[in-house]
Amino acid sequence: MKLCKKCGAYQNDTRFVCLDCNEMLGDSLSSDEATQIEGELRAKIQKKLNEDDPLAVNKTDRIIGNMSLFGIAVSIFMALFWRLLMYNVFNEGFYLALGALVLFIISALYALAFRTVWSWHVLMIRIHARIGDDTEPSCLSLIERKITIIFCFTVALVMLAFAIGYAISYTA
Repeated sequence: MKLCKKCGAYQNDTRFVCLDCNEMLGDSLSSDEATQIEGELRAKIQKKLNEDDPLAVNKTDRIIGNMSLFGIAVSIFMALFWRLLMYNVFNEGFYLALGALVLFIISALYALAFRTVWSWHVLMIRIHARIGDDTEPSCLSLIERKITIIFCFTVALVMLAFAIGYAISYTA
């Protein structure tokens, strides 16, 4: 790979003249430089493709999704705490932990695997309405996705906080 010093275009190693500005090209880049530049170009292309894809997972979705996965683990621990360590006690803390678990799962699915969730929606629509394959989410579906993620995550956090509060007051 060669880099044009005048216009900054990347050219093939077999070229001697830049196709963009007709400037003479110098020596080829080292393999390390070429690999780094190719990686940067691939990342830019992938980013551009994701900007146009309504089903792509953005940075905020990844953060909330990963926090939801952590919330799933804490909710399971709290449910097991109430069920096993508190001698089969079924009280508000246990049910709050289970509710938080369900909401964290929904939040994680919508945040990290919306393409799969959308495929399930499309499958249900096809079964009932018998429509074609070119179904894409509407703006309303995308807004609903964001509202679902934020609502489920927030309510699950509150429920988990109450479950932890019950556990602390119960053991004290």
